[in-house]
Amino acid sequence: MEQITRLVTRTAAQFDGLKSSLLRDGTADPEQFEKFSKQVNEMREEIGIVAVRFGNKSKLVGKMSDLLGALRTAMPLLAGVVGDEKKIKEQEEEIQRAQKQLRTAVAKFLVEARKAIEEY
Repeated sequence: MEQITRLVTRTAAQFDGLKSSLLRDGTADPEQFEKFSKQVNEMREEIGIVAVRFGNKSKLVGKMSDLLGALRTAMPLLAGVVGDEKKIKEQEEEIQRAQKQLRTAVAKFLVEARKAIEEY
């Protein structure tokens, strides 16, 4: 669980870094996107592992799925505006909203992860 929590935190931080780069200068390092994408894929795998351990109907798996959903919304949004300052400005509110949804999903996951560890 500790490893998954680190992965979740790193992935959210990676999103923040990408968003900041895009809003600041309209670009982002392709390696950042690749790393972000790999982390999201790792999270997808971890959901399966957590589902086996805690049950696929557990609240923890639900929070991880919500988190993955927030990331799936955010990823194409960021990728779709790279290098297009006009598009970035047009979608800035949506990008900010995606970040807020992601942060909320991370916080809810962390609360549920702590409960799951205590109950396990």
